[in-house]
Amino acid sequence: MAVDRSNQLDYLGSLLQERQEALNADRPTDRLSIAIDHLAEGIMITDAEGRIEYTNPAFTKITGYRREEVLGQNPRILKSGQHPDSFYEEMWNTVLRGETWTGRFQNRRKDGVIILEEARISPVRNHAGEITHYVAVKRDVTSEVAMEKKLRESQKLEAIGTLAGGIAHDFNNILYALLGYAQLAEDELEPGTDAHQYLHEIIKAGERASSLVAKMLAFGQRAATSQSEVCLKDVVLETLGLMRASLPATIAIETDLPEDCSFVLADPTQMQQVILNLCTNAGYAMRDTGGTLRVEIDAIVDRFGADRPPNPAPGFWARLRVSDTGAGIDPAMAERIFEPYFTTKKSNEGTGLGLAIVHGIVKNHGGEISVESEVDRGTTFTILLPSAVAAGKTRGMEPDRQDVRGNARVLVVDDEEMIVDVAVRGLTRLGFEVVGMTDGVEAVEVFRRDPMGFDAVVTDQTMPGITGLELAAQMLAIRPDLPLILTTGYCCGDGEAKMREVGIRRLLTKPLRIRDLGEALEELTCAPAVN
Repeated sequence: MAVDRSNQLDYLGSLLQERQEALNADRPTDRLSIAIDHLAEGIMITDAEGRIEYTNPAFTKITGYRREEVLGQNPRILKSGQHPDSFYEEMWNTVLRGETWTGRFQNRRKDGVIILEEARISPVRNHAGEITHYVAVKRDVTSEVAMEKKLRESQKLEAIGTLAGGIAHDFNNILYALLGYAQLAEDELEPGTDAHQYLHEIIKAGERASSLVAKMLAFGQRAATSQSEVCLKDVVLETLGLMRASLPATIAIETDLPEDCSFVLADPTQMQQVILNLCTNAGYAMRDTGGTLRVEIDAIVDRFGADRPPNPAPGFWARLRVSDTGAGIDPAMAERIFEPYFTTKKSNEGTGLGLAIVHGIVKNHGGEISVESEVDRGTTFTILLPSAVAAGKTRGMEPDRQDVRGNARVLVVDDEEMIVDVAVRGLTRLGFEVVGMTDGVEAVEVFRRDPMGFDAVVTDQTMPGITGLELAAQMLAIRPDLPLILTTGYCCGDGEAKMREVGIRRLLTKPLRIRDLGEALEELTCAPAVN
C-alpha cells in the first residue's frame, strides 16, 4: 500500500510537537519518547537559536553522528556545500515566520558521504505563542532518488529504442529500394566503365548506411541477430581504428593477433559493440595516468583447462582478451560489474549498462566472459566464443557461390511500391515468375482463391491493415507446406519466436540484396517441406 509521505511527516511533526509541549509543561513523556526512539525517520529538535537539543537513534543511523556529538551544535555541521546561501535563507525565513518548511537537503554524513534527505521543519510554540523550538523530521531518500533516476534512464533508453525501430523501418525501406535499383542498373552496365564504378560506389555507401542502422538498432536492442562466420581479427582491427582517435596519446595500443582469421559464429555488429565497450572502459581506467591497452586473440581446443568439469562438450573456442594497466577494480565491486546500472563512474559519465550489455551479448552467442583485476595493476577481460570450426564450418568448407536459377512462381507483398517493383524486376531477372502486391489483405484473398498457384510467398512484416505474421498465419492455415519468407526492417520482442510458431521458414532483414532473396527462395522451393 502506498504511503502518503506528506501526511506521514505531518503526523510525525504533530507527535513531536506534543512531546515538546509535554516537556515544556513537565508532563510524563515516556510513551512518546519510546515511540520517537523507534521511528525510522531521523528526528532533530533545536532551540529557538538553532542549537541541537535532541536527536533520535534514526538520526544517528542516517548521519553517522551520535547524539552526544551533536548536542549543543548547530545543524550546519551537516552542511555539504551543495546548496547556495539563498537556499538556507529561504528555509530560515519560512520557519521564522512560523510556517512549516518542506524540501530536500544534500547533507554530508560524518564519514563525508553526501546523502539526500527529505525534510519537514516545523516551529514549536509555547502557550504564549512564542517559538521556542524547531522540530525536523528527515528521511534518507538517496537510494529512492537513485532508483527513480535509473528508472527514468531505462525508460529513456526504451523510448530511444522504439524511435530507432521506427526510423529503421522507414530508412531500411528506402535503402532497400536504393540498393535494389542500383544493383539492377549495375548488372546492365559493362564492368570497367565509369558508370559501372559509380554505381558500385553508390552500393558500397548504401551498405555502410545499412550498417549504421544496424548499430542504431543494436543500441536500442532491436536488432535482428544474424550469426554468421565472422573474422574476429578484422572486427578487432576495425574497432581499434575507431578507438585510436578517442584515446589520449598517453595510452598505447598493443595487439597480439594471429596471422590468419579466427572465425567465430557471431553477429559482427554486436561483436564490435562488445570490443568497443571493453576498450572504452579500459581507456577510462587509464585516462589520468596513461598506460597500455592490449588486445589478444588466440584459439584453444578446450576452454576448461585444469578445472575441467565432468563430461564437457568438446570444441574449439576463440579467446579474446582485453587488458589495461589502469586503476583496477576493487574486489568488493568485481562481483557486481555485470549488473545493469552498476558503475564506478561518476553519475554524468556512464549509465552502468555497458558491461551488462556485453555480458548479455556474449551469453547469447553461447560464450563466456570473466574478469581478473588487481587494484593499481590493471584489469583483463577474457571472452570465449564458439569457433566456426566447432560448428563444422570453415571458410575452406563453404560451397562456391552459384548463380541463382529461379524456377518458381512467387508472391511478393509489401506496402512500399518501390520495394515491390525492385523485387519483381530483380527476381524476374533471376528466373522467377513474380506477382507483386502492395495490399496485404487483398494478397490473402488472392492466395485463398488459388492456394497452389504460388510456390512461395515473400511478405513484409509492418504493413497497414495486416502484419506479415498475420498474413503468414492465414496463408499457412490454408496451406501448411507453403514456403514463406518474412522481411523486416527490424525485429524486436518475441517476433522471431512467433515467426517460428506460425511456421515461417526464413527471416530476412532489410535492406537485402535481391540475389540473397533469390538464393533463399531457390533453397526453400527446391527443399522438401518440413513440418
